[in-house]
Amino acid sequence: MKPDEIADLKRRFDIEFSRSETGEYPAAFPALPPVPVGRYTDPRFYELEQQHIWSKSWLIVGHAGELPEPGCWKLWNRAGFPALIVRGKDMKIRAFYNSCRHRGASLIRGTSGTTKVLDCKFHGWTYDLAGQLIFVPAEHEFPGLDKAANGLVPLRCEMWGNLIFVNRDMDALPLMQHLGKAAEQLVDFDFDKRRICAILPYDLPCNWKIIMDAFQESYHLDATHVRSVAPFLDYRGSVIEMWPNGHSALTVPGRRELSKLGDQFVLDAGSKSDDPRHELTRTANISFTIFPNIIGTCAEFQFPMLAFWPTGIGTTHVEIIITEPQDCPDMDPAIAKTTIERFAAVMQEDMSNVAAVQESFDCGAVREIQLGYLERRIYQFHEELERRIGSQNIPPELQIRPMLGAYIEH
Repeated sequence: MKPDEIADLKRRFDIEFSRSETGEYPAAFPALPPVPVGRYTDPRFYELEQQHIWSKSWLIVGHAGELPEPGCWKLWNRAGFPALIVRGKDMKIRAFYNSCRHRGASLIRGTSGTTKVLDCKFHGWTYDLAGQLIFVPAEHEFPGLDKAANGLVPLRCEMWGNLIFVNRDMDALPLMQHLGKAAEQLVDFDFDKRRICAILPYDLPCNWKIIMDAFQESYHLDATHVRSVAPFLDYRGSVIEMWPNGHSALTVPGRRELSKLGDQFVLDAGSKSDDPRHELTRTANISFTIFPNIIGTCAEFQFPMLAFWPTGIGTTHVEIIITEPQDCPDMDPAIAKTTIERFAAVMQEDMSNVAAVQESFDCGAVREIQLGYLERRIYQFHEELERRIGSQNIPPELQIRPMLGAYIEH
C-alpha cells in the first residue's frame, strides 16, 4: 500500500473506534433490510446460481506452479464441468473441456501429470497441447472430417499473477477488467511472485454462502475466536471497502493496547522485512472478497486464499491455498509452519458454527437474516448475486432491495 492509503485506513480506524465508543449508527447509512433465508435453502435459487453464477463467472482453478513445464496438466471439476488445464510448448497455460470431439469421452484420467499429447482413451483421437486435433485412427472412415474445426472446446483461461482462472462464458469481461478495483488495490501483494506452500481441504455441511458469510464480517471475532484472534484484533475499528463487481475488502486493526509491545506484536510474522508497503499487515488483518467465491487474507508472507465450492444445496467443499513469497531467504520455516497451523485452528473455529446455522435455516426456525452495519459486505454480496442472476428471474419472496450502490468505491 502507498503511504497515503495507509494513512487513510488509519484515519478510518479512528472514525470507527470513535463511533463505537459513542454507540452511534452511521447517520448517513441506511438500515439494511432482512435477507430471505430461502436464498440459502430454496432449490430454485440454487439452480439459478448454477445457471447464472457458476457458468458465467471467473473461477480460480489453480496456480501456475502446479504446471511448471510444457505438457504438465491438471484436471479440475468443482463447478459442474470437467476442465483440463495444460501448459503448452509455448509455456502458455490453456483450459479445455476434458471431452473428446468424437463422442465426448475423457482425454485425461487422474488428477495431474505430464504428457506430450492429449489422447482420448476411448477411440484414440489425439490432440496437441494447444488443443488442435492432430490424429484420427482410420481417418478414412470419416469422409469430409475437418480436423482444424474439431479441436478441443476451449474455456476462457486467464491469469492474475500466478493464479489461474477459467470461465465458461466466452463473452465475459476479461479477468483483469472483472477484478478492476480489487486488482488495483491488491497489487502490492505480488500475486506473480508467490508459490503454494500448503493446501488445506474441508467438506462442510452447509450452503456455500453460510461459510463464506463468516469470512465477510468481523462482528463474530469476540464470540467465536475468544482465545485465538480476539486478543489481537479489535473488530470495533473495522474498515470496509466495497468495490464494483461484488468485490470488497475488510481491514481489522490490532488492539491498540498491544501497540505498546512494539516489535513483539507482529501478526504477519516470518521475516525481518520492513517493506513499508506492508506496514498494516504487521499490526492489522486485511482480507478481501473476489466474487463469486474467494476470500483472501492479505499478508506479505503466508497468504491464504479460500475458495468455496457448492457440492449440493446444503454442502460445501472449501479449498484453502496458502502461498508464500518465491524468494524470501530470511523467512523462518518454523514460524511459517506455526502460521499455517494457527490459521487451520482459526478455520476450525469458524467451521464450528455452520452446521447449526444450516439446521436452523432448513427447519424454518429462521426465515430471514438480520444484517448490521459491520455485516454490509454480506448484503453487497447478495446484491451482486441479484444483479448477475437478474431480479426478474428470482421468485419475488427471495428478492432483495438494492441499497448499496452509492457506497461502492470506484
